[in-house]
Amino acid sequence: MRRTRASFALGFAAFAALGGLPSRAQAETESYQLSYSAPPGCPVESQVLKEVRANVRDAASGEGARISLTIVQKDQGFTGELSAVDRSGKLGRRRIEGATCAEVSHTLAFLAALAIELGGHVEADPSAEPAAAPPVAKPPTPPAKGAQTAPRSEPELPPARSTWRFSGLLAAGVRGGLAPSLRPALEAGVDFSAPWDRLFAPAFRALIIGSMSRVSNSAGSAKLSLLAGRFEGCPVRIGVPTLALRPCLGLELGAVFGEGELEGGQSVIQRWGSGEASLRLEVWPLQQVFVELGGAVVVPFFHTRYFFVPEQIVYVVPAVTGRAGLGVGYRFQ
Repeated sequence: MRRTRASFALGFAAFAALGGLPSRAQAETESYQLSYSAPPGCPVESQVLKEVRANVRDAASGEGARISLTIVQKDQGFTGELSAVDRSGKLGRRRIEGATCAEVSHTLAFLAALAIELGGHVEADPSAEPAAAPPVAKPPTPPAKGAQTAPRSEPELPPARSTWRFSGLLAAGVRGGLAPSLRPALEAGVDFSAPWDRLFAPAFRALIIGSMSRVSNSAGSAKLSLLAGRFEGCPVRIGVPTLALRPCLGLELGAVFGEGELEGGQSVIQRWGSGEASLRLEVWPLQQVFVELGGAVVVPFFHTRYFFVPEQIVYVVPAVTGRAGLGVGYRFQ
């Protein structure tokens, strides 16, 4: 009777040890959450989870961890991702690639076992390159004692650009208004012009004009001399820096000095005034030297009559005349 009772006790203990009672390992698997998903043809979930548990030596260390394994198929293979959330709620990820799904699932199972033993913490991917730290500026090295340092050269500033350009001009040409035909004339003056980087580049010019002529008929002759000043304004410049046209308007005021048998043989001074519209062509062969060709339509204000005694009219200033000339100039700034 005693032997029978002893045998029963030993049998009950063996049943509990072999599976009649839940084991410690099975209870520990419930301390973490593990999920798996993969396309058809890959290892099934039970196989992968069994492989994970086989690699876990201390399942209790993964308490509170939530681990998810996912495999997707790419063009040239498979990509697996492990997502793990530890007990503090921190998320970590690892991604791997492989030629076959079995290879990827096997690697994910091994990484999942490591994550479980680390409590859901995922180590940084060793294949990822760390972000480059911003460069740290080094302080300049002080020169050695007694060493000579080169003087610091200041950057050269471009020369200041003048707003207006100042030029001098000499010109020779022909003009009407002093005789029935054109007569020679000389001009000298100064020119002020704006920069040429735009169409509206006004210019202003002041000139002194001198011209001489002689009128005559059978009764006698007379010499006429013109001395006047002309002011021109040119609103625009059409062209390029080396070649351009300038339309201008001008006003000329002065006097004509007559000598000879005029009005009883006396010398007289007649007023002179005219308005004009001109066009001139500028050519700049050098940076500071220009050549100019121009012409104008001139409208005299006073139609003076020149005559000899007795009342023989020799010449009358016309209502419209003109002038033309060729000049050379030098720009000072």
